[in-house]
Amino acid sequence: MAVFQQPVRMQMKPFTSIRTEQGLTLVEVLVVTVIMGVVLTGLMIVFISGQYQYGVRDATLRMQQQARQAMTILERDLKMAGYGLMDLGNLKINRYESGISTPVILGVIEATDGGNGGGPDAITVSFQNPANDTDVRQNVVVTQDCLTSDDNTVRVSSVQNFEIGDLFLLFDPFDLTKPATLLQVSVLPSSDKMLKQMNNAYNPPNSFELFPPGGYPLGSRVINYTDFDIWRVRFFIRDGNLRRQEWHDPWAPPRERLVAAGIEDLQIKYQFTDGIWLDAPVNGDANHDIDNVRAIRVGFIARTVNPDMKFDSAETFQLNGADGNGRAYSGGHYRRMVMRTTVSLRNLAMRTAP
Repeated sequence: MAVFQQPVRMQMKPFTSIRTEQGLTLVEVLVVTVIMGVVLTGLMIVFISGQYQYGVRDATLRMQQQARQAMTILERDLKMAGYGLMDLGNLKINRYESGISTPVILGVIEATDGGNGGGPDAITVSFQNPANDTDVRQNVVVTQDCLTSDDNTVRVSSVQNFEIGDLFLLFDPFDLTKPATLLQVSVLPSSDKMLKQMNNAYNPPNSFELFPPGGYPLGSRVINYTDFDIWRVRFFIRDGNLRRQEWHDPWAPPRERLVAAGIEDLQIKYQFTDGIWLDAPVNGDANHDIDNVRAIRVGFIARTVNPDMKFDSAETFQLNGADGNGRAYSGGHYRRMVMRTTVSLRNLAMRTAP
């Protein structure tokens, strides 16, 4: 008899991991936190230090850029001093101002000295606008002696380029000791006369002598002040900034603009034909008046616009002796630098009487 055997069935049990899930301990968390804090602190210190050094370099670079900009504009205008005006007598212009008993003098170079240990200097120069470099004089000459400003008639060779209200300069190019005189055209009755009959802001009353001794003889010249486009520019410091004023009319308000920020001191020295350097021209001194100036030495102290409270230096900056008579500047958490140059006044050096 056959015997049947029951097949054996294998039962598979599911696999279970013997590893148990566990979290980080408090000690491990604290260790990681401390390590991350140290790393982040180091990174923050490096970042802040780098940012500070960048700020220092940026402020220093800006100071240098402002200094170079200031020097470039100063040199450009100072080199133009006297351009187009080289035969203008002694490089001075007399003008009338109501309420003043003597003429107001406008110089081709006007120096304002800050004084020993005092404030910054200032300088004003006059020249013909180089953008309008045309001969607008037309060689207009005086055809009759005009010896005093009481004479209301100024006879000239032509009035073709003059209109009532125009300002004009009267000067003797053959006498380099006389100033010019600024007047206004008030009447044009004929082609050979230019009258200044009315007493106004430009023409003085007969009791006021505006002309220099000897007046303006036959052969003296006349130019239209407006058409000749004479500029007067002044450089000065206000509130730690170098500023520039520009006049096209001697009575109209000047146009003013910022040249460079962070300029603390401006010192100017003047060299004369005898080689002497002075802090300013001396009016009436035959050797050291403005018509004998041949070079200008310019120096200024520049500083960063904003203070750096982490920076504290006892170094002193001063423009004195050969550089001027300025006071000392230091402290205040500012970085500073000095810039100097010498400008040759080529126009004045070439001027001769025709």
